[in-house]
Order: sequence, then C-alpha cells, then structure tokens
Amino acid sequence: METKCNHDWVEEETQLICSLCGKKKLKRVKVSDELFVSTKSNGMKYTVRRDRTKYFYPDDWMTFYNNLNNESNKLIFHFLIGTGARIQEALHFKKTDLIDDKRHIIRLMVTKKKAKKLVEKEQGKMRSFEIGEGLYKKLKKQPHLYIFLGIDRELSLTESKKITASKSCGVRFIMNSRLKSAGFDNTLYSLHNIRKTHGMWLKSLGVPMEEICLRLGHDVDTYLSYYGSPSIFDGRDNGKMIPIIGKIYNL
Repeated sequence: METKCNHDWVEEETQLICSLCGKKKLKRVKVSDELFVSTKSNGMKYTVRRDRTKYFYPDDWMTFYNNLNNESNKLIFHFLIGTGARIQEALHFKKTDLIDDKRHIIRLMVTKKKAKKLVEKEQGKMRSFEIGEGLYKKLKKQPHLYIFLGIDRELSLTESKKITASKSCGVRFIMNSRLKSAGFDNTLYSLHNIRKTHGMWLKSLGVPMEEICLRLGHDVDTYLSYYGSPSIFDGRDNGKMIPIIGKIYNL
C-alpha cells in the first residue's frame, strides 16, 4: 500500500518541489501575518489573505465607497456589493444580461471552474436573480455592451476571460488604494471579501439559505463552511444594509 509522502520541499523559481515524490506546489512569500504573495504558473503574481471571511460593516463600506474617485469606479463596486458576483463574472456582465426591467432580474455567467475539472463549457453556467432597482437603472443607462470593459462587440467566454484577467488587477488596485486612503488596513480586505459581505448581509437580513446559495453559485456545504453567525451585525447595521444592496426579497 502506498504511504503518504513526508514532503521535502525544495525551492525552484516560483515553485516548491518535493525531492522525494516530485509533487509541485506554488511558492508563497509572507508579507505580514495576514498577507502572502504567490505566483501563478503563468508568472502572474497574486495575494493570499489568511482571513478570507473579513466582512464590511455598512458604515465602513460607505466610507470606502464614498472615497472612490469617479462614478465608473463606484458602479463596479456597487455591482459587486449588490450582487455578490465574482470579479470575473462582474467584468463579463453585458447589458443583455439585464433580462427583466419590471422585476430587476439579471443573469450572471459562472466563470469559475474547479481545479479538478479540465474542461470548461464555452457557454458557462447561468444563474438569475433580483437586484436593487437603483443599481439596475444605473446599469441600464451604460453605453457599452460589456458594461465594465467598455466593449461593444460580442466576446467568447475564453476571449473575455483573457481581457478580464488584466482588468481585474486594475479593480483590485483601486480597492487597495482607496481603502488605504480612507484609513483602512487594506491588507485585511480583498474583492472576495465583498462577495462574502454580500452573503453575510443577506443572512443577517433573514434571506433563506437556499436563496443565498443560488445568488452566489454556492452549494450548501460551502455556505455552511464559510458563512458564520450574522450576530456580528445588529439592528442598526441591518437598517443600513438595505439602502446599499437595494430593496430585494421585500426586505
């Protein structure tokens, strides 16, 4: 019977390689107790935060949001907090994904694939849900087909993901710089924390678990593993959440 290897990791450029079994993994460099920097196989650097469950309180979110320096930046972050979308899903969003003007229903294309899946369908996977009326109207007024990319021709999912990979870095830079200038420790937050915040706010507001899972594209096990007690928020917080994410589910 095969025994588990007690890996003897050897550094080689951007990777750690086990000298015993040959297993490879990406190398992470510690920046602080909360932040690590790693490198993808294509050479692109990215940050890894120890605490991916840090949530925004409504007052903190508005301090950050009001510190954004133009309406274009405000719209992308309004979209992220109002939908819980992954950044790639947001950047891939098109005006044709505004599918119900009366009920303010949008559709999102899932662009994330699990590591064990080698093939990703070109069309992706869709999920549809309601967003706030104010956000819906802002999106409707935008001039381009791809609202956050400023592109008017149709892109394949593969082509879009190449473009959004670069664009997402710009959005992360904006978030980090605006958080820092607003007085926050920007190493504690990432775009993923906005997605977690959206889910936790809905949980605190009493939205059913199955509805939150549908919006975020999660399965129940993921939801139960990564979303904690909404008791960190109080009644005053809940009252401030609704104007930010919009009046959905008759909240």
